[in-house]
Amino acid sequence: MAVEQAPEKDEPCLAYAEWLQRQGGEANCTRAEFIHLQCTKTSQVGEELLRRRREAELLPQVKRMVLGPLAEPERLVDQASQPGPVSGQRRKTHFRQGFLRNIELDAALFSLTADVIFSIRPQPSVAVTRVAQFLGAFSACPYRELVTSLPFRQHIADRGELNQGEFIRSLFGDGQWEALTTLDLRHGRVLISPKISVLSTNAEVVSFNS
Repeated sequence: MAVEQAPEKDEPCLAYAEWLQRQGGEANCTRAEFIHLQCTKTSQVGEELLRRRREAELLPQVKRMVLGPLAEPERLVDQASQPGPVSGQRRKTHFRQGFLRNIELDAALFSLTADVIFSIRPQPSVAVTRVAQFLGAFSACPYRELVTSLPFRQHIADRGELNQGEFIRSLFGDGQWEALTTLDLRHGRVLISPKISVLSTNAEVVSFNS
């Protein structure tokens, strides 16, 4: 897909929008219009307000097209009815140039929908939160190579009974982290040595607690 090869350029995105329009159909035309709207911002205040308003109108439809079942995470969580901690069912998404570029969701929801995220093209950046609460499901998920960011934040403390070494080994022991570029420990309470770089050669360790 040309959009994947030049993610910062508008031209491949607009070319894809034109292709969608040629295919016809309401869904294709809606997606094409959304791509055009995000690629053609204007300096005219009035026109820009209209563009933003129309973009906001189309966004829910585009989310349903792109995210599929992940567009309604509460249904997925209800259907899974997993014991233990409950997923917050929240996911943050960011669209740029008409395509999903970033998604953030908790580890339970990621474990339920990783196959959906894997099918999205171009592949978005994926941040997974609340790993400590859903460690079992997350560790068993075969799609962890999709994860680009692990923002640990405050919730690691919720698993205080878990030995720190065990926690890290359970996450990084199998080396399944091909896409990981950011390991954010600024608000976490687990102490990790600088040797973490050998666990994931692509990872940028944002910071350590002292």
